[in-house]
Amino acid sequence: MFNEQEKKLMDACDWFVRKMKAKLLATNAAGRTGWDDERWLASNDCRQRLCQRASMLAAGEVDQAIDVANFAMFLAYAKRAEVLKANDAKCIQLREGGRR
Repeated sequence: MFNEQEKKLMDACDWFVRKMKAKLLATNAAGRTGWDDERWLASNDCRQRLCQRASMLAAGEVDQAIDVANFAMFLAYAKRAEVLKANDAKCIQLREGGRR
């Protein structure tokens, strides 16, 4: 199935995702919500926070890696939702255009 190097890579990814989830759940439990709020994502605050954390990570603050990954996930998820909405709109246009 997987060779030793692939197993190590999968283990590292699994470990990192568990850390991401734990941080997200702890933050949510502390009352910080709205990560999927389109207005917040559009305000560039998420991008600014990602850049701040990435700068801190690059400066050696390894504990920022989880925050960098989580902010990147927020943006990727929002982009995915945006693409899905655009695709839905295209499908609707095609269906409506096909009925004419």
